[in-house]
Formats: sequence, C-alpha cells, structure tokens
Amino acid sequence: MKKLTIIVCLILIALGANAQIDRNVITPIGNRPLPSALIQLPTTTHIDRVEIYEQPNFAGRVAKYANVVNPFSYPFTNKRNISLKVAPGHVAYIKFDDEFQSTLICTGDYPTFGSVFTNNILAITIKKANTQDLSFSGFSLPIHNNDCKKIAGTLKVRLVEKLADGSYAACPIVNENGTAVNNYKTQATMFSKIGLERAEANGMRDYVFNSGATVPVISSTVASNKPAIKDIFMVSEYALENGNIFVEVIPSIKVAHKTSDLATDYSSNVKMLAIDADLINYKNAGTYFSSKPFTVKGNPDNNYGTATGVAYSIIKDIRIHFSK
Repeated sequence: MKKLTIIVCLILIALGANAQIDRNVITPIGNRPLPSALIQLPTTTHIDRVEIYEQPNFAGRVAKYANVVNPFSYPFTNKRNISLKVAPGHVAYIKFDDEFQSTLICTGDYPTFGSVFTNNILAITIKKANTQDLSFSGFSLPIHNNDCKKIAGTLKVRLVEKLADGSYAACPIVNENGTAVNNYKTQATMFSKIGLERAEANGMRDYVFNSGATVPVISSTVASNKPAIKDIFMVSEYALENGNIFVEVIPSIKVAHKTSDLATDYSSNVKMLAIDADLINYKNAGTYFSSKPFTVKGNPDNNYGTATGVAYSIIKDIRIHFSK
C-alpha cells in the first residue's frame, strides 16, 4: 500500500510539471510568421532594376526588382514609408490601384516615394531609356506693327508616351533650362508673361517672328538670359523607336493688335476662347518643327473698326515653334 501511494504521488507531480510546461508552450516556428527582419527580400544584379527601401531617404533594408514585376507585392509592412530608386539610364512604369489604374513613368531617386504617391502599386516594368531635348523657337503670326508683337499668357509642354491601352503617361523631366531637376516633374512652362506690357518670366527676347503670317518652320531657338529655353526628358528607347512619344503643346495666350501705326482698331485682348492643345509625334518631327495653328479672336478696345454682323472682327492664327 505504501508503494502504491508513492507511485500515485510521483504521477501527480509529473502531471503538474507537464501542465506547467503546457502553459508556457511556444508555437512551432512553422505555424507563425517569421519576424520581418528574417524575411528574405527579392534581389537582383540586373541593370534594369528598381530598388525599394524600407524607410525614407533610402534607409533600412532594400528589395530589388528587375524587368517586369506583375503582380507586385510590397516587401515591407509600411507602404507609405518606402523610398525608391530607378537604375540610371532606365525608366520604371509603375501601375497604381487608383480609379483608372494609372501609370507613372519615373526615373532617378524618390526619397519619399510612399508618402508622395499614396495609391498602392499593382505592377512595375523597367525599360532602357535615354534623354530627349525639346527647345522653344518662338511664335509666328500676322504682324502689322509693333503692337502685334505683344503676347501674354503661358505655353506649357510635356513629352508623353502612348501606352498599349491607348492612354498617355507623362515622361519625367531631368533638366530644365540648364538646371538639373531632382524632384518628379513632367510639365514645363516654356513661356510665361502675365501682361502684355510685362517682362517674360524666362528672360526671353525676340520670340515673336515678324513674318506677316504663320510659317512652317523657324530654324533657330529663342534667345534668353538662361542657357537655353530647353527641357530634357527621360524617354523609353522602345517607345521612341516605335513612334509612341509625343510633344503635348498647351498654350493659353492673348495678343495685341493694330492694323497700322495710324489705325484706330487697337485691341489688347485678342485671345484663345477655349482650351486647346496639340500632340506632335516626336520621332516624325524634324529637327525644327511647329504646332498646328492656334486661333485667337477679339475686337478693338474702343469698338472702332468692328465688323458688322460678326462676333469677332480680329481673328489670327498663331503657330508655336520648337526644335529637338
């Protein structure tokens, strides 16, 4: 009987010890996620790559992707914290999960990518690229006297790529008027003048050609106190070769008018009456090329010389000239 009592006690002690161990059991590593520091990140030595860093300003761990990544999965938990680098001489097409699943074409370094572009990434494609120039050569329009050379407003331009789905994505600017562009920028203001009698913002001069009419080509560039009125874009080599790069021209301009020095039909408000734009195929354009004519309309300030029965007695076509 004594021996039986001892055996029972030993069994109870063992059960109690096991129960204690069970209360502190650790789940096997295969049944729970690995700590983030132990996750193996994608990497590559390919030149056509994008590097995504865990923290802003390229700090923390880095994941590297090459060629095409579709679908894309974030390597880090905090999506808004990431920074991003595109390999030199390349562009990255980043497709987002916004309403239109839009595509961003980017190049260079983006130290705060996640907080600037707040939609989630769906896919990334990296392609070889090179730089392409776009310079401003001026305006041509019918000139009657010096008043007709007065122009105000803005001229904005982009290089855009036509994507496979028919939509357009803007190409990034890497240099503007001789100054490197370090932030993401796609649209340049080549001409800016807030009033007919005010100075042009880029310090340009002789940008209106006294041709008597619009002309097909102006074989020069506009003089300025800057190195050049020129923008340099980073463009996919494949897209350029296949004729999918276009110059997008968006003017918003008005001009003055007077038919002669002694005429009484001066107008200070001959302008574009609606938003208009032009797309010019960059590959097919010559070294010097021009936009379609943009029409401006108005009436004399004092209404002298206003034509009877028409809404606008002054109508001019203005052509905008470029080089590459």
